[in-house]
Amino acid sequence: MARLIRIFLKELIRFALKKPFKFIHSFGAMIYCGHIYFRAQRQTKNRVKHFVDNAGEDAIPYNGKYDFYYLGVFIKFVQVLRMAPGKYIHLFSKASLLAEEVFLKYPTTVKRTAGVRSGVKLIQKIDKSLNCCPSLHVAYAVLLFNIANTFKDKKFVRKLQTFTVNVLSSILYLKQHAMIDISTGILCAKIAWEDTGFNDLTSVLKSKHIDYGQVKGNYFKALKMYEEKGNFLSVCRDFII
Repeated sequence: MARLIRIFLKELIRFALKKPFKFIHSFGAMIYCGHIYFRAQRQTKNRVKHFVDNAGEDAIPYNGKYDFYYLGVFIKFVQVLRMAPGKYIHLFSKASLLAEEVFLKYPTTVKRTAGVRSGVKLIQKIDKSLNCCPSLHVAYAVLLFNIANTFKDKKFVRKLQTFTVNVLSSILYLKQHAMIDISTGILCAKIAWEDTGFNDLTSVLKSKHIDYGQVKGNYFKALKMYEEKGNFLSVCRDFII
């Protein structure tokens, strides 16, 4: 945990010093995304929630070590946005607003396992078991990868691809989300992307204890529904209710 904080602060300072104007723009956008998310948390705190669950999730073992990836995505935020053209920054706000519409209309919750490691305890203290579907953690991570996929540094892209897959796995190993949250999170990122060449990472999703066949099946089902309806809220509703 302490190591992640040191790396995050180091990357943040590097970004601020090298590209101060882009840093201000990017940091402001991230603050706005946080505002959208926690606004929905406040507004739905006392509402009746829909419980999201998928068959087979109980078989996924809890693994607190995945907090490295769950929390490490914030370091990747800083690294990718520092290198990326400014035109991509608004994508995160767009994904946040798409998700907020679902959160406010269909609040969700998921069964969680209490964290033991400090990183997981921090996650669960800040991010309550509320408004899980779609997972913005997934949407942001997939957007970051797609932005990086436009870079010339393919070594960085390959490493980030592996890291991103582990981020997606982390939300299940840490019992933060259900499988459907990953599927709808990827779709949220795809809708926000607004461009051709989107990589949904389904070709590389794999993990020893996670049935990614179910995750991918739900994603492709959700994608087909969106292509037919053109309404993300309606797609999520059909999975939540």
